[in-house]
Amino acid sequence: MAIIDPEGAWRQHLYLQTRLKEKNGRIRLLTIQPRQYTASRSEAPPNTIHCFLRLAELKDHPHFTAVSHRWYATDAVDETKSVLVNGAAVPVSTGLFEVLHHLQNETEPVVIWVDALCINHEDENEREKSVQVSQLAQIFATAEKTFIWLGTTADRSDEAMRVLRRLSEEQLTLSAYVANFTPQIGHQLAQKILPSRFVHSGPASPPMSKEPLELQKELDSLRAPLKALMEREYWMDLWSLVELCLSSRGVVGCGAHGLGLDHFASAARALDHIINHLTYSKWLASARLGQLPNPCYFRP
Repeated sequence: MAIIDPEGAWRQHLYLQTRLKEKNGRIRLLTIQPRQYTASRSEAPPNTIHCFLRLAELKDHPHFTAVSHRWYATDAVDETKSVLVNGAAVPVSTGLFEVLHHLQNETEPVVIWVDALCINHEDENEREKSVQVSQLAQIFATAEKTFIWLGTTADRSDEAMRVLRRLSEEQLTLSAYVANFTPQIGHQLAQKILPSRFVHSGPASPPMSKEPLELQKELDSLRAPLKALMEREYWMDLWSLVELCLSSRGVVGCGAHGLGLDHFASAARALDHIINHLTYSKWLASARLGQLPNPCYFRP
């Protein structure tokens, strides 16, 4: 197997093999070989991800997943990560390696379209890039789904994703309760979604009952991970948001957790509403007890 010098030679080797004509409708697709394939290739490092790049016509409706993740062509290369594409050693960033590793299957190949590898970002006069960008809408419309990668587990993101999934499974969307929302309903919803429910739930587990104050404290603890999740770099990147808008069938992935895009959006809004509503209820209760500062203290 030929290993190509990463200093630009890999790019010529790879993209000359899969030359794109300037006509619309032709793209490159990347096949991620399964882990079993990697295990059978004793000549490569054990953590290598093997991939194959090929040409495809959108009019033929090829089966693939479009990948949307935050990246820049200038991202630093992680020399500890090993990715082989068509026999060439391709330098990749930590973020790109993470998404490829996450999507890699144990026994079956996975076919994806990912901007960072399926477009030659250093073609002469950027002609290829302009053609490919002009058909982004068609690419995402043809894809079976879009995988939206927020990144690996960090800042208690597992807790936030588990709660959002629970909200989705319970169909606890805003439309389900906001019209008749009361503090009592809020506490009932909180008991369904708090992290402790995932640890203690089950047939053999005793029923749990929590006091409103305890629920409030646990809900307050969810503020930070939800805020961190919604402030990830993906949401701040204009290119990522363009891809997001083009995605009609999306799956949001973060760490080991995944959730349909529509369910993720509605559950995130619901959780934010629950936390804020219960906080407002707490503020009103304090006001009734005269625990808020006298308004005159805020007068100029």
